[in-house]
Amino acid sequence: MKYIILKSLVVVGLVALLALAVGTSRGKDREERCKELVCKIVDKDERLYVSEQELFTLLKQHNAYPVGEYLHRINLQHMENIIRQHPMVRTAECYTAEDGTARIRVTQRVPLLKVVTADEAYYIDTDRCKMPLVASIRDTVPVAMGKVGFEMASTVLADFAEWVQEDDYWRARIEAIDVRLPKQVCIKQNGKQEDLMIGDLMGYAGKLEKAEVFYRRTASMEKPRYRTLDLRYQGQVVARR
Repeated sequence: MKYIILKSLVVVGLVALLALAVGTSRGKDREERCKELVCKIVDKDERLYVSEQELFTLLKQHNAYPVGEYLHRINLQHMENIIRQHPMVRTAECYTAEDGTARIRVTQRVPLLKVVTADEAYYIDTDRCKMPLVASIRDTVPVAMGKVGFEMASTVLADFAEWVQEDDYWRARIEAIDVRLPKQVCIKQNGKQEDLMIGDLMGYAGKLEKAEVFYRRTASMEKPRYRTLDLRYQGQVVARR
């Protein structure tokens, strides 16, 4: 009987010590202040349109810079919302670590198409959203010009630009898309290559495949300088001087 009582007292003592340790740990955590803010821009090796210092400054401007604050009082959701306000930020994740630091994990927006009209100029990004022109952007993307509205730019033209980026043959050749009318689209190539008349953008892959075959077959031939290659006709490439 005495053995049972003694064993029970030991168990109760251990539980009490554990509770005290947990309570002390929690109390310490609540009293711990953030000692550093660490920022990781995940895709900075591919492009760098936003700097760590820009994000730190943005947080300071909104009184959300966490260094020196108690860890349990840091509003991580508020920090994320502020960082997402930066026009070059695509995603933002904020969290605290066991070493007493607050951390930011950021990905950047990726331009897909540049739009230049008489009224405005902007990028369409890979999420099909409007993205401002900034000097730091160095990505080479097709330029859409002429009679281009946002709806057209963010749908059929963005789809076309994505196809161009994925096509090994046309990626380095296509420079601009000149939209004269919805069914009068002209593709401008880099260098001194001819303009490609494709009509509307429906079936653009098949139309450009005809042009690719034409160029490959005539690569070793002397041919006159053409002004345009008309790809609007089924099974034909009409060269015009």
